[in-house]
Amino acid sequence: MVPHWVRGIEMGRIVAPVDRPMALTALGGSDPTPEEGIDAAVVEVGSFDDLKAAGEKVRGSIVLFSSAMRRNGTGMEGYGPGVGMRTRGAVEAEKLGAVGMLIRSLGTAAYRLPHTGAMNYDPNVPHIPGAAISSEDADLIHRLIDAGETVRVHFVLGCRTLPDVESANVIADLRGSEKPEEIVLIGGHLDSWDLGQGAIDDGAGVAIVMETIRLLKSLGLAPKRTIRAVLFANEENGLRGGRAYAEAHRDEMPRHIAAIEVDSGGFRPMGFGVDAGNGALPLVEGIASSLYGIGAGNVR
Repeated sequence: MVPHWVRGIEMGRIVAPVDRPMALTALGGSDPTPEEGIDAAVVEVGSFDDLKAAGEKVRGSIVLFSSAMRRNGTGMEGYGPGVGMRTRGAVEAEKLGAVGMLIRSLGTAAYRLPHTGAMNYDPNVPHIPGAAISSEDADLIHRLIDAGETVRVHFVLGCRTLPDVESANVIADLRGSEKPEEIVLIGGHLDSWDLGQGAIDDGAGVAIVMETIRLLKSLGLAPKRTIRAVLFANEENGLRGGRAYAEAHRDEMPRHIAAIEVDSGGFRPMGFGVDAGNGALPLVEGIASSLYGIGAGNVR
């Protein structure tokens, strides 16, 4: 069973000191605004430390997390700090009395296109609505505040959370030749956010997982251990597919030797990020060394 959240009406605009519509979209899982919307002054922050420092100024305001995502290294390092503000921003802002939360859309492109993603609530903290605005609108609000202006915005969200609905994982095994009871899992996720086609996140991963199995079979390769392909449901707004897999295959868990997930797009492969115990990093580095020739041997 997975969450069923629907987007509904979305409207937003700067109402002072200028009047200008904003490109805005609800964050996944957000509660709606009141029917008439929310109208309040904006307090701009770039981090949770900035939010804490703003103190009493936050009460009755709309908090805007406006930190721009930067290109950083070869992986997704620039994405992480923004994700934390997107997922926990509404909770932390409400603790200081905010009535709404906005965030500059995560991404390195500068355009007038809002980019959604998941947010979380704390059951012990009252809920305030959360939305993403385009980088251009965030820049305009920043310039106005930097010039000493008081910026007020008005936004309306009609999103709703409905009763959970049934979904499914897709699982296929390529049985091992010598140790079939031991499992190497490869996976990606089936779901995507509604504003796009999901080709990068994570249609590409689904295709890579399926192609892996196809290539092994077409080359006549018989792996020693079972290769299990899993296409997970509900990664984006709940991880229920992953949790359901762990529960349904609880008895098999000690026989899972490795799990390899792909969820970073369909671009040129660069290597692996590893989360494992002592001794795992050199092991993976040894395996990845065969990929140096195509520039995919980076391990971190």
